[in-house]
Amino acid sequence: MRPEWQAHIDELLQQYRRMRDNLGEMQRQMTELTATAESPSGAVHVTVDYRGNLTKVEINPRAYRSLDSTTLGEQIVETAKAAARQVQEQVREVVSPNVPDVAGLSGIGGDFDFTKLFPEDPEDLPGAREARR
Repeated sequence: MRPEWQAHIDELLQQYRRMRDNLGEMQRQMTELTATAESPSGAVHVTVDYRGNLTKVEINPRAYRSLDSTTLGEQIVETAKAAARQVQEQVREVVSPNVPDVAGLSGIGGDFDFTKLFPEDPEDLPGAREARR
């Protein structure tokens, strides 16, 4: 193989590995994301994790005096939805620099492993071995 080709292949391999490492860091950052929202009445505060799962619910003691159980339940649900929207936006901000089609990721769950898009050894990519022939 010509030396200039090998140098180019080595450079591409380094770029590939850097991109894969960046995706791993992005994945780590995503798992640390949380969002907290407050109901308009101030009666409910909820926190969600990066997947949008409830991790904490706080109810102001005054809510028991002023809200019936149905209204309180509705406020919890609506506040959780607001927090989930906030964390989805945070995920988009973390993902967008690394994955161009962020809009197409709306169906991907929070447990999606971006590093699996890129195997550690580029030879494991579909068609890689055939392309070298």
